Amino acid sequence: MPRYRFSWENLSAPLLAELCDSLGLKDDKSADALRTTYGARPKPEFVRDAWPVLRDRWLADDAVSRAHVLAQLRSARLGSSDTPVGTKAEQMTYLRSCHNQQSLRDIVLAQLLSVGEVAAAPTASDESRAAESPHVKAPAPIAPDSDIGPKVVEDLFKALQIDAEWSTTEPRGFEWWAYRLRQRVWADPARESLGDSVVCVHVETDYIKGVHERSSTYECLSGLNQLAGLSAYVFDPAQGVIRAHSTAYVYAGNRWLERLVKAAAAFQDAEAHASAQKIPQILREGEPEVTNHPASGSRPQLDDMLHIEENLPGRHEPSPFTNAFASVLRMQPRPWLFATGGGAGLTAELAFTGNLTAAEIVFFGKEYQDRSVETALLVVSGAETNPRLGNGLLLRLTLPLKVDAETAARLANDLNLAETKGWTAAHFLGAWCTKGPALWFVSFAPNLVATGMTASEHAILVFNLIMSMCVRTRWAKAFLAERGVLGNVPSAGGGATTVPFASTPGGAALLDQSLQEVGAPHKVEAEQVLATIWAQLHSERG
Repeated sequence: MPRYRFSWENLSAPLLAELCDSLGLKDDKSADALRTTYGARPKPEFVRDAWPVLRDRWLADDAVSRAHVLAQLRSARLGSSDTPVGTKAEQMTYLRSCHNQQSLRDIVLAQLLSVGEVAAAPTASDESRAAESPHVKAPAPIAPDSDIGPKVVEDLFKALQIDAEWSTTEPRGFEWWAYRLRQRVWADPARESLGDSVVCVHVETDYIKGVHERSSTYECLSGLNQLAGLSAYVFDPAQGVIRAHSTAYVYAGNRWLERLVKAAAAFQDAEAHASAQKIPQILREGEPEVTNHPASGSRPQLDDMLHIEENLPGRHEPSPFTNAFASVLRMQPRPWLFATGGGAGLTAELAFTGNLTAAEIVFFGKEYQDRSVETALLVVSGAETNPRLGNGLLLRLTLPLKVDAETAARLANDLNLAETKGWTAAHFLGAWCTKGPALWFVSFAPNLVATGMTASEHAILVFNLIMSMCVRTRWAKAFLAERGVLGNVPSAGGGATTVPFASTPGGAALLDQSLQEVGAPHKVEAEQVLATIWAQLHSERG
């Protein structure tokens, strides 16, 4: 887990002074007095003692924190359920109706910590660190003796049990032929990221050549990528080729990630060989990008790995990830603005053009009726089945964009291509795709990747993949803004490219519109997930 350092100095001076005064603390420096009494990082006991001031000073003045705390309190069914919360005065009345109990203290403390936290020395995953400061540009290279890239590549070569006869190797990578299509695995030069040597590992399989840039090409790829597992089909117009691609950012502290890279390589190669003959027929152009080993020539028989989907262990077993989500929701730091779930899945809102969530717009319709949702929606589920890979873990990220279907399909490929060529700090284990105008990133990890892991390790894996989605969301915002897709990227609603969420009587229209934007590439239980949010946010409103 990443380490964050809470600092009392990050809270406003007037709030610190009023807290000290109400708590009877005497010191020339308010922050020092609070630190001496309650420690460097406050605990629920601090909220117990300081709740009146936190409520009437901090939450009264901080609209964003007030909205986040209110959403969580209402979701937990605390306070007076019949109190409306459409205006600031009503929200403060509701907060005063909430008893100073443990569940309230936990919710308030989590938001207070997020306000007062700054980054400390990294000791955890690169996903978490990048969520705090995502890398749009690659960090500086490091000295060769600190570069773990060659070792990672060597270990992957051994793990995939590749025959020397059908492969060629080099210090930072290798290529091999499981049959007719070449697969390459390589590690970019390592970069220094917050004190660690991080290397971007690529897995790429040749697929189709002789392809031209046409709308139908983007539409076809978007359809293929709706059922993505741990790879994407990516069209490179400059070369006229479509290739399957995955990347992962590996460092010494997350070598466990290599099990996902190994699975990505195996499934990528198998799926490319299975469909390469069919895709040119759909495109009405192109042909499989067939090559031979430079010394051994044409391989006469398929490598056993290409049968992985036919004999996939655990494909029909219940997903081991279904019990992870209650633990995930308790993990820190929270990469989401609002999240709900547990059981077999969760739904979270991630900051995109701003911090205004759909949940807050639903709650505070009177204040936000002319605002637009500023968040991306992430659905994570352990209850879905991929037609090829069986049961496992689905992650689907939806950006709040409003574009036509043709533009969305092109954007999806642009995003995929950019992830293969640049440093994003987000694992490219899945694919950008579309359904109509909705722009998604979809990833599916089959049960196989959880083999041998404990329940706590399942939760850590899910949390790190969510962190990676948070990093991807920030990177995608910058990428799309640079290309004018987001306009001026407004910090508040009203932008022409965001999806409006109107305040509607009973909220039915909001739910219907949300479902249209979300869609269901893997037969995801979108209705059930959003209905859960609906029930939690509106049961008290009547």
